[in-house]
Amino acid sequence: MNDEIDEADTWAEPHLFRCWAAMLVRTSGLHWRIVAAMAGISPTAMSHLLWGRSGRPISRLHVATATALMDLAPEDIQQAGHTRVPASRTRGLLDGLHHLGWTEPQLATWLTRSDMRLATSRAAFYCTRLTAARVQACYDYLTSSATPRAATPDTAA
Repeated sequence: MNDEIDEADTWAEPHLFRCWAAMLVRTSGLHWRIVAAMAGISPTAMSHLLWGRSGRPISRLHVATATALMDLAPEDIQQAGHTRVPASRTRGLLDGLHHLGWTEPQLATWLTRSDMRLATSRAAFYCTRLTAARVQACYDYLTSSATPRAATPDTAA
């Protein structure tokens, strides 16, 4: 019987959380991947929550995902550009993208110059929470998609 209770306690009804996630994206004006990174949930979980899975809304949401999402308030997102967080993890993600072959011009599609300067500025011990979320979202997206090509059709010899 305890297993049944424990199993039921790990899932939540997704409707309220879907509305909350959509409101956070809409009011912040940020890409949904950045909001997911700020909440500390996977982009896959956020995508399934917002748009469903295989064309159908999800029927349940893991309680850890629901809790992390509800812990993110609109005020947190508004202050993210001013809230400082340690930069080491973010710098590591940027280094990882460069190591995988992504160049600054390619990354400029997703990141600001200030975000990218973090990779070369070893003296910066902190970055903003918004920078950390943008870099996390960019890393998640680029490492889950095709790897960069050495030459584009315009530059191929």
